[in-house]
Amino acid sequence: AEKKLLTKQSEPIVEGLSNQSETEHLETCKIFRTAYHIAKNDRPYTDHPDLVTLQQVNGVDMGRLLQSNVVCCDIIEHISDRMKSSLVASMLSSGCHFAVLIDESTSLSKLSCLVVYIRTTFDLACGPVTISFLIWSS
Repeated sequence: AEKKLLTKQSEPIVEGLSNQSETEHLETCKIFRTAYHIAKNDRPYTDHPDLVTLQQVNGVDMGRLLQSNVVCCDIIEHISDRMKSSLVASMLSSGCHFAVLIDESTSLSKLSCLVVYIRTTFDLACGPVTISFLIWSS
């Protein structure tokens, strides 16, 4: 009987934590979509807090976290890393041919910049696509 009592008392707690976790996940998804919009439209990261505020004024629950322009930069970097990994994995698994061009340059402040270009064809209707990967070194 005591175990049933403990189970019945813990069920609302587990359900509450599950609902809270789902709510936080949905809020994070909204923030990520906002950051993705900024990157896709080549907008400055400083637009992120204003877009979040606009959505909140329009009644969208955006949560209280991940709303700064610094976090926006981190989110965009995370999304781009995942997209690049997915793209390279898709390219390697498809067995399509590709060309690689590596270019290095040095700035006036003597910082080296390495850019790797990959050119391939995923779809014959679209034609060749060039993808660039920027690698900084000192």
